[in-house]
Amino acid sequence: MQPLKVLIADNNESFRKRLARILGAQERLEVIGEAKNGLETVSKATLLNPDIVFIEVLMPRLNGLDAAVAIKRRFPHMRIIITSHEEKTSHAIADLILLVDAYINKSTVEGDLPKYFQQLST
Repeated sequence: MQPLKVLIADNNESFRKRLARILGAQERLEVIGEAKNGLETVSKATLLNPDIVFIEVLMPRLNGLDAAVAIKRRFPHMRIIITSHEEKTSHAIADLILLVDAYINKSTVEGDLPKYFQQLST
């Protein structure tokens, strides 16, 4: 089975590296790119065609929600996982737009990832 290709989008370089390390330890996943702002996220999603895109809500040049909407409209097969520290806000926004596939709180990412990957495979 081919690994799932992952794009990580976050303006915080240390979080991008942390998430890449966590995801890289998973057999089924391959991190194929990183982006530091919303415009770069949409561009790299178009270029790299990942299976999963992790997107921070608050990013420069184009916020993460607008980037998620742009990606889902063009590539409905891509799975979008919103990452943020703002749990209540992110859940409400994700529920409203109904385009994201999951939400992960950055502070609990290591413990939460297995259940989200189980959710994505259903």
